Amino acid sequence: MNRLRSASPSTSRPNSALAGVELQLRSQPALSDAFDRERLKLRSAVEDGTALLSRIRRDMAQLERRSQEVRAATFRSDRIERFLGRLEQVILLYERTGEDAKLPAEIDEMKTRIADYRKIYSEAQVKQKQNAALKIIETYASRIIPTLDAEWPNAPIELSVEDLTVRVVHSDRTDHLWEIGSGANWLAYHVAVMLALQRFFLTDIGHPVPALLILDQPSQVYFPRGFDGDHVSEVGRTRDQDILAIRSVFEALGAEAVRAAGQLQIIILDHAGPDVWGAIEGVTLVAEWRGDEKLVPQAWLDAPAPTGAARRAGAARDRRPCPDPARRCRSLRTAHRCGTLCWMSKAFAKPDRMEVRKAIGNRVILPPQVRPYFGGPDYLIAHACFACQKSWKRAGDIAHVCPECGSPLALMGRAFRVPKKRDGE
Repeated sequence: MNRLRSASPSTSRPNSALAGVELQLRSQPALSDAFDRERLKLRSAVEDGTALLSRIRRDMAQLERRSQEVRAATFRSDRIERFLGRLEQVILLYERTGEDAKLPAEIDEMKTRIADYRKIYSEAQVKQKQNAALKIIETYASRIIPTLDAEWPNAPIELSVEDLTVRVVHSDRTDHLWEIGSGANWLAYHVAVMLALQRFFLTDIGHPVPALLILDQPSQVYFPRGFDGDHVSEVGRTRDQDILAIRSVFEALGAEAVRAAGQLQIIILDHAGPDVWGAIEGVTLVAEWRGDEKLVPQAWLDAPAPTGAARRAGAARDRRPCPDPARRCRSLRTAHRCGTLCWMSKAFAKPDRMEVRKAIGNRVILPPQVRPYFGGPDYLIAHACFACQKSWKRAGDIAHVCPECGSPLALMGRAFRVPKKRDGE
């Protein structure tokens, strides 16, 4: 052993290295204890924060619960107060009813009248008539839309009275008018529905809706900058294509005016030229205001307004009696041969004043207008085909043939009842 130790002197270096490692290991526990203490301190702080957060959450839940209870109590209190107020009004009305002997009788009379009116008026019948009228208007509009520049010309539409709008019906959805883009669609559907409404109103004699349509610049949809400036289309079309589109609107309006045969008047105010509305049946130029020609003449605007003294003097002059006693005027500011404007006296009866107006031409009495008579279909009478053993409803003033076999039909009279087929006799 001594010989081995003396023979390996180099083992002294590992020994010294091991001694250094041993010193480091002895100092490590102290370092680890410091880390453990710090970790325990942080864990304690986290636990304290978690406990504080839990307490805050409990307080919040309790406050919310109390707030809901207070809100519910306040709502109940308001309901009770409103109920008491209504109850007081009912009691007061009941007391007044007992004091006034006429009021119960009037109430009974009104109830009786309401019951009588309900026998005449039927809400279901009114709703049925309204739906039938809407179907007719929608049919008219569906025939007009294909002639206009609409995105879905063949799609049926629905007129909503509740929403005062138009719905376009597709196979998988229904689009309201406010959901449809493009001003061209809006113009097309508006024009179609307005014309359909006027056509429906014209079929009802004495309908209160006036047969008049006024459209202001329908070409604004296609030419927002006018016809003189650069043309910019919202859908990328050329100027000629947009002119054809707006021309279709004029054609639809003119066709409806021609169809109405003078019963419908349509007034269009637009900057469009003859290339848009020219050579269209039913469309006529009435006036053109350009340059110095204006709807309101410039002389009206340049005329000085009368002062207060001038107005009073004019009123006094108008109230002077006519100097000609034989032609004492009763009409309002009417000029006679004497050149004096006379004043109407309220002492005269209205029929006398009306006769004076008629005599001087201030009231033009139009002759009675004979409205066209729209007769219903001819009365149909039963006709029978003995070969086919079938009956058909036809007019009774001409001869008819069987639509199936071509044999002449026999007139059976108005009291004829069709027998059953199994009846051999």
